[in-house]
Amino acid sequence: MTTAALLTVDGPVHPVAAVLAAAAGAVAGGAVGHRLGTRTGRAFLRRLSDRERGPVTKSRIASLENVTARLGLWVVAAAPFSAVLRNTIAPVCGTLGTKRFPFLTVTAVGVAVWAGANVAAVQLLGNAAGKWISVLTAVGLAALFAVLLSAGVRNVIRLWRRHRRADPLESP
Repeated sequence: MTTAALLTVDGPVHPVAAVLAAAAGAVAGGAVGHRLGTRTGRAFLRRLSDRERGPVTKSRIASLENVTARLGLWVVAAAPFSAVLRNTIAPVCGTLGTKRFPFLTVTAVGVAVWAGANVAAVQLLGNAAGKWISVLTAVGLAALFAVLLSAGVRNVIRLWRRHRRADPLESP
């Protein structure tokens, strides 16, 4: 969405087209996720949370189910503003038996608001947004490189120490 919003500033993409494309994509993805939740239910969510690492855990899914059962479609409207909710709300709503048409309608409205806010922020900031995003991207890549480098050095040192401990002491 950020890239599409940046393309709306002096670019080939009209802001309304970017918002409509985001809403259409979210409705299509929501329809697939809702269908998965309706058909496979808890088994799909369990497989989703059984992965080694990731933001989707059993406790988060249980918490999301409780909140969704309590607040209903308000959670769906807020989902685009949270990455974890954005990825898991459709199967959870399908599992809980939320009706398909109201779910997809609220998804479209929520994403349109989210995408509209992104596009509006980039439009207001103009070209400065592109500069800031490129600077933040460079800083993020530098931080990622530093983390990977330090992890690599740590692993090399750990392997070196393990190798030294494993060598028997030579006695004359």
